[in-house]
Amino acid sequence: MTTAISWEMDPYLELLRESDIETYLQYLKDLVLDINSARFLISYELTPTDILQDVAKNHENLRFGVLQHKNCSRELVQWAINEGTEETISALIKTTLRISGQDIATIWAKSEIGQKVALTARQDCPTDILMDTWNLDFSQDSLFENNREVAFKNIASHPNIPKKLIVEFMKYPLNTAIDGNLTLGQLLLQNPAVSDETKALLVLRGVEKKN
Repeated sequence: MTTAISWEMDPYLELLRESDIETYLQYLKDLVLDINSARFLISYELTPTDILQDVAKNHENLRFGVLQHKNCSRELVQWAINEGTEETISALIKTTLRISGQDIATIWAKSEIGQKVALTARQDCPTDILMDTWNLDFSQDSLFENNREVAFKNIASHPNIPKKLIVEFMKYPLNTAIDGNLTLGQLLLQNPAVSDETKALLVLRGVEKKN
């Protein structure tokens, strides 16, 4: 399973970057050669794209970490999409890089149900994928893996929520807690994609805004 990366800064490197960019870049290139130093590079917030590409080429097992970096190359993202393994898909779900709707559809098609649902948490997830996720068969959900509840949370709070699904959500008990202390109604009330008229109706139905 791919874990989230804690981003680091390095005061020495920041000073070197400001004072001598050539030495700074050469130092980063030298770090690529050692795997432990390369691990630092994928957690260092300012690592340039070309250095990250070198890390991915020299250390295949670090590619999943590189995918989560904001400076990851588009080439590596495309490689991960083509690979379509559970681990590359997990890394793509977590990457901060914007992914096209077409690529998200490709990733979604290659994913198992838990990953399909996780994709709907991405802000660039398109409307049609939110709809397709809504229509998934959640009959295999269990006490330990409630994909339906996670899908409801992600879709109800998503800025690309289809209008049809807003109508569908209004048919459900709005006081159902599905995101910690937030109810389904409160998620809809906080969603900027929900119309003012619908929000007024939510209030009339007893939904209170969470401060």
